Amino acid sequence: MRISFRCAAAAWLAVFSLAAAEQHGQVRFGGLPVPGATVTATRGDQRLVAVTDQEGFYSFLELADGVWTMRVEMLCFAPLKLEVGVAPGAPAREWDLTLLPLEQIKAEIKPAAPTAAPPTAAPPTAAAAPAPGSNAPPPRKGKQAEAPKDGALTGFQRADVNASSSGDSPVEANSLPPADASSDAANAFVVNGSVSKGIEGRAIGNFRKGPGSAFRGDLFATVDNSALNARPFSLTGQNTTTPAYNRLRFGASFGGPVIIPHWPQKYRATFFLNYQLARNRNASTQPALMPTEAERGGDFTHVLNPLGQPVQIFDPRGGAQFSGNLIPPNRISDQAKALLRLYPQANFDPAARYNYQIPIVGISDQDTVQTRLNKQVARRDFVNGGFAWQSTRTEGPNLFGFTDRTGASGLNANVNWRHVFSQRMNANLGFQYSRSALRATPFFANRENVSGEAGIAGNNQDAVNWGPPNLSFAGGIAGLADGQASFTRNQT
Repeated sequence: MRISFRCAAAAWLAVFSLAAAEQHGQVRFGGLPVPGATVTATRGDQRLVAVTDQEGFYSFLELADGVWTMRVEMLCFAPLKLEVGVAPGAPAREWDLTLLPLEQIKAEIKPAAPTAAPPTAAPPTAAAAPAPGSNAPPPRKGKQAEAPKDGALTGFQRADVNASSSGDSPVEANSLPPADASSDAANAFVVNGSVSKGIEGRAIGNFRKGPGSAFRGDLFATVDNSALNARPFSLTGQNTTTPAYNRLRFGASFGGPVIIPHWPQKYRATFFLNYQLARNRNASTQPALMPTEAERGGDFTHVLNPLGQPVQIFDPRGGAQFSGNLIPPNRISDQAKALLRLYPQANFDPAARYNYQIPIVGISDQDTVQTRLNKQVARRDFVNGGFAWQSTRTEGPNLFGFTDRTGASGLNANVNWRHVFSQRMNANLGFQYSRSALRATPFFANRENVSGEAGIAGNNQDAVNWGPPNLSFAGGIAGLADGQASFTRNQT
């Protein structure tokens, strides 16, 4: 079956023209979210409006791909206008509002001029008696309703409301005091057109004078230790000393605009820096079965198998059973004696299932740094970049007191540039570099050649691989082992 190129192209253009994507962002002032701001998206005769929520976020669920003119407006703030490219996966837009000069704020919140007072009839000096034969009730005695004093407001007044002079209104339009515009602008905080003279604007959020109000920082710390912790459960029933340990987490972040004196600030860059560290000490209690003093000398007469029967010890040279399950001292090799010195002595009941138990404290340290920079360099050009680095160090001791160390580090850096050519064409150019390394260092590496000094041949004798060979036993005695040296590096 043949399909003409013209039909295929028309179908492709139809699908492409219907493509839509979500466009969202956040409106802030001085690093704090701005609720109630109006965001308008316009392209041609299309016009969509969204309002920011309590966190300053807005969202257009379906905008056709291309370049839209976005305008952000909020009372007492300078409006922002920018052409934004809409495409699937486009990053969220961040808007930073700038407070208008004081004179412009005065003009925005200046109340309407008071209207002339309507004529009112003079109050009667004396109550008139009803006419003879009239059914009208006599006049009531008492005080007349007093008009509110000048300047006294009975409720919260909207700045954009013009009160009408109705007879049943408790506050007439001409009873509103002529407000001082300079006082209102300096002392009032404006939200969606309302004026409240009881709230000091300078004490809300980051509404402060000076460039420092545009920056934001955070700091946290978490510390805990084992001072009040219960003793770890002991499988052996032995009361092992509980090791003390601590855990610490700390973090700090700072961000805001990049301000360079005497440098044009038409498209101001913003930066963010974050640092976190962790210093953890984790404790545990581990039991094990170690060779008894008799077994170290070759006496296995008391050793029973899982069925409760004495074990049988055979001579590896001829396969015959050792008499009485006793190994002659001259048959114990020098290599075995050398490795046996690495085994600690049992520290309680030798006949128990586990005759050895010690507390172990592992160490884990971590440092993390993250930073990013966003900059609009022109009306249709955007640049952003980031850098992240992390380092982790661990120390893990085992039953034999061997402490192996592991170090891991990684970094990632990226720079991206985006240019908007037209409604349907964007160019993106990026560079990314990443590097990670993982190194494991055994306890005996470059320290002591245990197998070589014991006369064991056939294994790797490089300094990074010094240490004992791995031993395992079917009878439950703890196996001898040390870490394996390794180094891995990935770079992209």
